[in-house]
Amino acid sequence: MLKMVELTREKTGEKLSCDFKEVNPDAMEDILGFQACIRDEYGESYPRDYIYKPHELAEKIRQGEILCYLALSDRKDPVASLALTPFKGLERVPEMTMHVVRKTYRGFGVGTEFTKAVLDSPPIDEYNAVAIHSVTFHSIAQRQTISCGFLPTGFLLSVHSNDILKHSFDINGCRKQSFAVAVLPKGKKDAGSLHLPPEHESFIKGIYEKLSVVFKQADGKNSEGKTEYHCEQDETHLTKTTEVFKCGEDFEKLTDALLQKPYKMGQTINVFINLNDPCAVYAYEVLKNRGFIFTGLHPLCANGEFMIMHHPLGLGLPLDRLEIDEGYRRVYDYIAYGQIKSQREGSANEEKMPMLPIT
Repeated sequence: MLKMVELTREKTGEKLSCDFKEVNPDAMEDILGFQACIRDEYGESYPRDYIYKPHELAEKIRQGEILCYLALSDRKDPVASLALTPFKGLERVPEMTMHVVRKTYRGFGVGTEFTKAVLDSPPIDEYNAVAIHSVTFHSIAQRQTISCGFLPTGFLLSVHSNDILKHSFDINGCRKQSFAVAVLPKGKKDAGSLHLPPEHESFIKGIYEKLSVVFKQADGKNSEGKTEYHCEQDETHLTKTTEVFKCGEDFEKLTDALLQKPYKMGQTINVFINLNDPCAVYAYEVLKNRGFIFTGLHPLCANGEFMIMHHPLGLGLPLDRLEIDEGYRRVYDYIAYGQIKSQREGSANEEKMPMLPIT
């Protein structure tokens, strides 16, 4: 058992006794309780389909591929779920996911207390950091992450289709869900040598300063050798995610092929560039010149310090429709109203720049 807490619903004064525990893969009641939380919010639409397969989920927990946690009432009723899952391609920085408080138990402050209990558990200290991708159709989760010590670093735009992934909140006209990225530093305190695009140098340095992570700024170079990367296409949600560990001489050709591939309407692309790579600035310029925009950082991974670049293809950007907590405002304002707007105004070729519906 991680922790037992007594909580009070602020509006009514009602009390809730709650136990936080790690899911035991050999206890089917734990597995089914975890699934009940996911179904309460997402029905059958959650993108990781193994969540709905009890024996497959249990085996993933046994193999250490996922850490699952469950909040239970004193009547052993499932109250909330939370998990740590690997983000493919980004090593030693698991993502805190599946954070659901069942509707019956909202208003007690369960989510924040649950998160703090998990972050205080022994496995967390083994990682470089913990990342969280908070939804942007409400600011509740963002506010919780700030109170738990997470530091905002950027945004992942237009990832999951709202036509497919169902939930109980207003989507505010967004066709796809975007996420606010924040990181809780743990084991990694030195980011090594970073190669920074001059126009974002001050912003990036500020992020590392807030993370209390040291680095050395180094000069870059043009590409050499072959590009080393990991690429994954989500055909259900029409999102392509590519991590570029090393930019090679073939990077321009690979980028052109990435953009020229015939996609269905609604397709988007997120590319992560490794700032430890001496060719990072070159890679950034290649992507920028093809209409990608800088949306922040995904730092402290074992295999790189990653800068996030996004291309909306024909979908457009949802930045004016996101719900943003005050704790994320500085990062959001920089991305939405600062550098992107200046890029549009200063662009010699307006057609290369993505549509930005900022009001």
